[in-house]
Parts: sequence; C-alpha cells; structure tokens
Amino acid sequence: MREQWPSEQIGRTGAARALGGAGAPEYDWVMRCQRCQAPLAPDATVCPICDLPVAGAEEPLGQAEPFGGRANRRGRPKILTIILIGVIALAVGGGAGFGMTLVTAKSVSAEFAGLDMVGELYAIAPGESAEVTLASQPEKLFLDSLTLESSRPSVLKVVESDGQTKIEGVKSGEVVLTVKSSLREVSKTYSFMVSVVPTAITGLPEDVVLDIDETDDLKAVVEPIESTYPIGYQSSDAAVVSVDADGQLTGLEPGEATVTVSAGAVQRDIAVVVRRKVQAVNLPHSRIELKPGETYQIEPVVEPADATDPALTYSTADPTSAVVSETGLVMAVWDDYSNYSVTIEVASQDGPAAELEVAVTNPYQVNGADGPTAIPGTSFQITTLVFETAAPNCTGFEIDYGVPNASSSAFLNELRNGTFNVMVLDPSGAWSEVGSFSMGGAESYLAAVSFSARTVSQIAVVPAQTSPGEGSWESTYLVQAVVFEGQPTAGQPGDI
Repeated sequence: MREQWPSEQIGRTGAARALGGAGAPEYDWVMRCQRCQAPLAPDATVCPICDLPVAGAEEPLGQAEPFGGRANRRGRPKILTIILIGVIALAVGGGAGFGMTLVTAKSVSAEFAGLDMVGELYAIAPGESAEVTLASQPEKLFLDSLTLESSRPSVLKVVESDGQTKIEGVKSGEVVLTVKSSLREVSKTYSFMVSVVPTAITGLPEDVVLDIDETDDLKAVVEPIESTYPIGYQSSDAAVVSVDADGQLTGLEPGEATVTVSAGAVQRDIAVVVRRKVQAVNLPHSRIELKPGETYQIEPVVEPADATDPALTYSTADPTSAVVSETGLVMAVWDDYSNYSVTIEVASQDGPAAELEVAVTNPYQVNGADGPTAIPGTSFQITTLVFETAAPNCTGFEIDYGVPNASSSAFLNELRNGTFNVMVLDPSGAWSEVGSFSMGGAESYLAAVSFSARTVSQIAVVPAQTSPGEGSWESTYLVQAVVFEGQPTAGQPGDI
C-alpha cells in the first residue's frame, strides 16, 4: 500500500527523494510491503525481502499528519527501518538510489564434518564436537544471514568461535538443529542423537533353528548400557526368514539365512536354519510280545512326510531286558525267569517321539524233574532241570549250583572242593557235556557255561568222579540267564 509522508519533514533530497525520485511532490507516495514493511520502488511487483508479489492497494491511507502525529505514532519504527535500508543502499550503490538489490536465501542447508548417520539421525557422543558449514541458495547473500539453533542446548549446544560454527555433545538425548535465514521464512532441520558409542552386542545365540511359521525373539543388549543407539535387524534372505524392528524372527520357507544385528558400527551375525520339523512319530503297534532271543523290526511313520530331517533314534529303558539297534531292530534279552516288559523310545531330532512297550515272556520255564534221572556215562542218579519248552539255538547259561548238605562231613567237604560237569540233553535224548566248574570249598557257586548253538531240553550237574562213594547229598539249582545264538549278553547289548 502507499503511505503519504510529509516531504518537509523528510527532505526532498533525502530518503523520500531516493524512494520517490526527482520531482516528487510535496507529499511523496512511498510503496511499502504489507508483509515485511520493506520499502519498494514505485514500479515494484515483487518484494526484495520476502520475494513475494506485492499486495495491497495504491490509495493513500488518508491525510498524513505532520511528523510526530498519527502517521508517526503508527509507523515510526517502520520509517526508521526504511530510512536505514535506504541509507545503506545509497552508501553501497554510490548514491545511485536502489541500484544495489537485496539478495536473500531461498533455501538453506548444513554439513556436519565427520559425523555418521544412524538411521535418520546424525550421531555424536557426549564431549565430541564437529565443525558445521552453513550454506544457502543463492550462495552469496546481501543483507541476509544464516543461523543455527539447537532445540535442546543442554543436550547438544551450538558454539560460535572465530567465525566458525561448531556443535558439541553434552549428554545423551535427541535434538533437532535448525538452519534459518534471518530475513526470510526458510529453514531446514536435522535430527541428532547424542549417545555413547556402542562397543559390543550381547545376549544373542550363535544360531537359531525354526519351523515353518515358528517365531523366536532375539534379545540383543547393547554395551555399554549407557548407549542409546538403536538396534537394527536385517535378514540376508527375507524369503527364508523375516525379522521385524523388534528382533522377532519368523520362519517362512526351508533354507538357511543370516540375520545381522547392528548398533552403530558394531554387529553380530546369527545363522538361522528354517526347517519343516517333525510334528509326530507314529508306530503301527504300541505293545508287542517277544520271547527271549526273538526280534522285531520297528517301522515308524514320520509326519509330515516331507520333514527336513526325518531321522530317528532308538533307545531302551533297560538293556538287560531288551536291546534295540540303530535301525530299530528290537531283541528280547533274558536275565531271569520272570515275565517283564521294557519301553523302547523312538525319537525325532525335532522333539516328537513315540514309545513301544515290549513284553518279554518266558516260554522256557525250568522245573525240577519228578524223580532222579540216570545220567549216561556216570553211576549217579540226578534230579535234572527240565525246560517246559526246549530252548532253540541255546549257546550258554548261568547256573547257581549249591551243596547245602551231605551224608557226612567228609563227603560234603569232598563235594565242595571237587569238580562238577555240566550236561545238557537235546530233544533226541542225547546227553552232552558242555562245561565244568569247581565250587572252591564254597556252599554254592555261580557257573557261566558257553557252548556251540544247540537245542536244550534238560540240564544236569554231575560230580566229576564216576561213583557216588559212600554217601548222598542235597543240591540246589537256579538258572539265572540263558543265552541264545545272535543274542547279546544281558547288560551288554552290542549291535544286533
């Protein structure tokens, strides 16, 4: 808008003439920007300060009062500003009016020497400083200047020294620095993080195994604990495993990938394997019955059929009762003459397992004969041990034999210090000597006898002397173990 100034107060050769030109009337019309109050040339269409189109009517505001009246009360500070700018323009332009044009910033920026970005933040440590270079477009300004301000000087302060702008970290926190123009409403902000630099990341596993759609949370800890650096997570193959901003892993497809956890320049790599895990192990039977020496092949079924690792392991709860091979072949072992059961476990590498109960039945019960039996090749009448069912492929047994009493002490001593032969009877009725032992003066003795495989129906223990002498004795028998061809010794499963 135009504002009428009294020429006799300002002077025809002063600022009014400079603004209005030669030959100006007694009351000059002076154009002034309504936004910033800067003086304008009569034909100005754009303000040199705000760089915006001139707005407002050209009519006078009304009858001007003498200097010091209403116009003075309303606009004295603005008039002084106009006079000052005019004087500066005259001085710089050599008295050629507004021959020198004001140049203000249309855009501003800043560069921070030696600082790294952490995500979208510049990072600086407490006590660390960095030089700042402020820039504008256009590069050279006239009557405009750039300033740098901190939103939290107690965290990050701006220091001006010898014409150089610096910033200095004070304590941990987040700050916004703003570059501004002194005359125009243009600025640019930069976000900063003031924090101790991380030295290590702890609390992470070396590797992780996931199932499809399974999740696992990484619990990374940045050291030192005073550091506020954010933790970043990245998967080398997002089709195999994904990781979110909080460190939660999700298995997507079978395969391998590396998840990198970082804080500043420190990082850790975690090997991730995504597998289609075994969900169940099924057996065709939950219970079977075996006789000593018999075998059974376990045939498990793994679900799902396309599991990444379908391998299974087999174990027995009591190897003295039943043993199992690496391929799932079970064999019953006989360590006494009672019926018993044992559990065989079939387990996957992923956790699911199944159990098979093996009932070991004793078809080879041993009972004493109804009466003494004559043993061919000797003159003894012996009460033998009779298998209710002949034991096929028998290769040995353990027998606990005792002589608790005899017709005389001399004969008792002779028997306990003598030798006994072990005889077996096959189904054809033929007796064979398969071993011998000496009691060594003891009342009883546990003898282990081994021989070539054969079917055994009876067992007899006979003194090595060929005649009974002049006496008789009492004997006790207890068969504690029977070994079959191909059967591991009780308590020592071996491979089957």
